[in-house]
Amino acid sequence: FTLAAGMVSNAAYAMYSIRAKHVLSALPQLTPRSMYALLTISGSLLLAPIAILMEAIGAGSVGPSVSAGGLHLCMMLVFTGFLQYLSNEIAFCTLSIIHPVTYAVANTLKRSIVVAASLLFFGQQLPSSGIAGAAMAILGALAYSLAIRHSRPSNIKGETSKRTV
Repeated sequence: FTLAAGMVSNAAYAMYSIRAKHVLSALPQLTPRSMYALLTISGSLLLAPIAILMEAIGAGSVGPSVSAGGLHLCMMLVFTGFLQYLSNEIAFCTLSIIHPVTYAVANTLKRSIVVAASLLFFGQQLPSSGIAGAAMAILGALAYSLAIRHSRPSNIKGETSKRTV
């Protein structure tokens, strides 16, 4: 189930990125930062009533709530939310500069690097299925990079492109 959920999440995010790129090009008066702010505000307004209702009826509760450190927990949640917002805004601005597929490949490669760094930091070993997944992500990024490089005409004087017309 986890693999399927991850794949659905990646596909949904890729579709979101492609759609956002089209909307940005269709509305030139909207900057990437303002568009992301509008998306965040509208998403918050849409989901806040649902979250408040779910909290009120106790949906999803599996045990006693956190009673100690309420202010500290609240501050940590606000800080984490702020950092997540900044991360997503930077990603959205990056998306406005590059092609959505390039962004998706870079994002996949970034995830592999984060996993590798955390494995090294925590001294853990990657299972064989994890090694296969990381290798697939890295080889896919390499293949994409080589394909893009091969498809572009050369800018060097006197050198001909390998593309056929």
